[in-house]
Amino acid sequence: MIEKYESELVSIICICWNHEKYIEQCLNSILAQTYTNFEIIFIDNHSSDNSFELATKVLKDSSNHYLLNKRTTNFGISNNLNFALNLCKGKYIMTISTDDWLPNNSLEIKVNYLENNPEFALVSSNGYIYNEKINETRTYIEKRAKTGYIFKELLKNNFIFPIGVLIKLSVIKEVGLYDENNPIEDWSMWLKIAKNHQIGFTPEKLAYYRKHSNNFSANFKIMKEYEIALLNKYNKYPDAQIGKFNARTRYWYLVSLRYLSKYDFYYSLKKLFRLIKP
Repeated sequence: MIEKYESELVSIICICWNHEKYIEQCLNSILAQTYTNFEIIFIDNHSSDNSFELATKVLKDSSNHYLLNKRTTNFGISNNLNFALNLCKGKYIMTISTDDWLPNNSLEIKVNYLENNPEFALVSSNGYIYNEKINETRTYIEKRAKTGYIFKELLKNNFIFPIGVLIKLSVIKEVGLYDENNPIEDWSMWLKIAKNHQIGFTPEKLAYYRKHSNNFSANFKIMKEYEIALLNKYNKYPDAQIGKFNARTRYWYLVSLRYLSKYDFYYSLKKLFRLIKP
């Protein structure tokens, strides 16, 4: 029997840097959640635009508890997450960049999942990817996703859709905070958690990721270097060597796609391929 829960507080950490174009969509998607017992911890990473002022305007009329903090200098994502974690009071945390957003049932489904399956330390989901350049939204379906003890599988590839993952705060405190020396903070945290804890997954599409020119992940060379640096910490596991091979292969694949994307026919071929793909 699946029970619904409304009593557990969720702390939603919103990390913002120059997102004035997107911030209202993100925050309004959070405020519209069907699960209402949450607090918002908004961290502005020293934006030079009006992000902080817009966030203040949106949140001041909210009935949910919130905290706003504008940092006095620009810090990395992990530093901001660790700063925010010290302010969180919830049983669960969810982190989101304020250029992304959530469907209104995201929290409800994920809280119910973890409350009904307490053996899992976190739960992720499928989602959507919105390409701002061509105004296209496509479904993200992670067919590799598994539940349970998946540490070795995660060493090979980071297959967890990172937007809107719900995590037990107690587990983060147990395994240690986010690694401030590696900006691939999500994969680093998943590996620390998965080493001794079970990971959950629900197949619903419960988050939107926005692709635009300022995404850190768009810098393929730096991403590859940080991925390999992360996996070097797990060299005693043979699967880490597979992960490093996959990181190098992924780099050349993405570089090739970026080159092809300069041509108009590229997006037409992608759409055609999706139509005929079995």
